[in-house]
Amino acid sequence: MPDSSTPISTPANSADLIPPREIADTAAGELQYRVIDALRFPLIVGVLLIHTRVLPVDATGGFHYLKTLFSDIIGHVSVPLFFFISGYLFFYKMEFSATSFLSKLKKRARTLLFPYVFWISTWIIAYYALEKMGFIWEATAFKRDFFIFHAFWDIEQDCEGTRPLVGQFWFLRDLMCAILISPLIYWAIRKLKCLFLVALGVLWVLEGQACGGGVRVPFVGERGLSLWVLFFFSAGVWFSMNKQIWITIFSRWQTLSFVTYPVLVVLDLFTRHQEWNWFIHRIGIFVGVFFFVNLMAMILSAKSKRGGGPSIVKHSPGGVGTFLVSASFFVYATHGPALLLALNKLIFVPLKPQTDWALVGCYFLFLILELAITLLIYWILRHFFPKFTCLVTGGRIA
Repeated sequence: MPDSSTPISTPANSADLIPPREIADTAAGELQYRVIDALRFPLIVGVLLIHTRVLPVDATGGFHYLKTLFSDIIGHVSVPLFFFISGYLFFYKMEFSATSFLSKLKKRARTLLFPYVFWISTWIIAYYALEKMGFIWEATAFKRDFFIFHAFWDIEQDCEGTRPLVGQFWFLRDLMCAILISPLIYWAIRKLKCLFLVALGVLWVLEGQACGGGVRVPFVGERGLSLWVLFFFSAGVWFSMNKQIWITIFSRWQTLSFVTYPVLVVLDLFTRHQEWNWFIHRIGIFVGVFFFVNLMAMILSAKSKRGGGPSIVKHSPGGVGTFLVSASFFVYATHGPALLLALNKLIFVPLKPQTDWALVGCYFLFLILELAITLLIYWILRHFFPKFTCLVTGGRIA
């Protein structure tokens, strides 16, 4: 995958991934509810994989292929799947009207907007303090306009789009923009039906040649509105509007996704320097959404059968599963370059690993430590400051 500055690599846990209990009206609905719940933490691990970096970043050999496989290919499925589920849950069992839309907006202000503003503001204060103490070099010096606007919107920019100060929060930014224009998405789906999704999907695939002249739509991808969110969010909206249990439809393509996705992953891995790799990569992401949903559904179904019923897939109150699910957003919000830089300086620099095996060990060690540190901080905050933790994670605490 691209580095942490590229849009897809900064995805995140969706605020909408608190599935409503009404989904479980049927056996298929129950399974879908469990799939959504069970995917939340693994998808956040996928986001961390995207951002995990071991110096030197230009390493070759076996480590290069492993890092490319996990960070640049498999992890890229996380964000589109979050967008899809977010779109589905936003319109779930909602008869669209001005009243219902405003009610949804009010809820999203608590689960999306407030955490967005809080975490970026926190990092602005931290950067300012670090500069005053002399820990930030001139190249990243604090500037007055740094926090007035750009830090909350587009402090970073490249050919693929813009990001706020907390880079992974581009996902929340674009998701909030999609929610604001969701009445237009709703209208377009009603009028154009599947044709609207097909058009968005084609544009999204063709956009893949990001820095090499791929298709570009005016105002999309530059200021908070990406084809990633438009396509996958709209796909989720389509299933909600048509009252479809998408887990059932996905299951029809289970065998095909299980066969096709690994093939696409291998092709993607060994054609990274080919001009047409962008096409393989985006098709692989699309098929990967089916693959991971079907894989999780198969795992949960198997556990349910062995346990004699669906209760086996439920998280026990206060159990590890519940803790990891509730911690997902906090891990998403607090992981990032600062923590990885510290790990590189504390571990990589003193050890100076040279072999592929040593680099691979550092790669997974960094991932494990990043998870362990963020989960520990979350546990402490949740234990001693539950109300505060609930507030800054948008109500995601169990």
